[in-house]
Amino acid sequence: MNRQADLLTLLPPFVQEYREIRHIMAAELPEIQALGNETEILKSNQFILTCDLIGIARFEKLLEITPNQDDNLESRISRVLIRWNDSFPYTYRGLIKKLTVLCGEGNFMLIPNFNQYELELVVSLPLSGQTEELDFMLSYMIPANIRMTSTNLIQRTLEGTAYLGGVTVKTSYFTILSRTSKERIVSGNMNTAGGIVTMIERTIN
Repeated sequence: MNRQADLLTLLPPFVQEYREIRHIMAAELPEIQALGNETEILKSNQFILTCDLIGIARFEKLLEITPNQDDNLESRISRVLIRWNDSFPYTYRGLIKKLTVLCGEGNFMLIPNFNQYELELVVSLPLSGQTEELDFMLSYMIPANIRMTSTNLIQRTLEGTAYLGGVTVKTSYFTILSRTSKERIVSGNMNTAGGIVTMIERTIN
């Protein structure tokens, strides 16, 4: 509900003074507020652009649309708008109007070459399911004798943090000769993803 309900102010002033009445109004207020919120949701679900997930599912049922698993609410609304505004006959102006609904004003470019029976379309559709809806729309709006070429250009900005590590290791190799003429080797393990390794070998008699 957009505004906070105040039930106490709806009563006559002389009744508002009673403590029992104030407590009754305070107890009823959450229920009235919840009812107002549900009423606002019902109003919003009457229009495609303001639907929530429950509301858009009703429109999809009317149009016999099955949403994809990775569709979000915005892409489902876009698909329903395209099907809801479908009308005959299919003209070039009608195609432009439907592309405007799907892509947005100025977010597509049509390049006709009707002398050669060709039509090129360049769009930018970032939402899931929009390209499938575009293919569906073009399949029944474009005449069979027109060669249609469509391109979807998407600009993405990737942001993130890259962690790089390096290490320099210096290892010494000792050969110790004792009186018993036994050779002893001091050794160990080194684990590194990348780095510079320097080996020094010494012989001690």
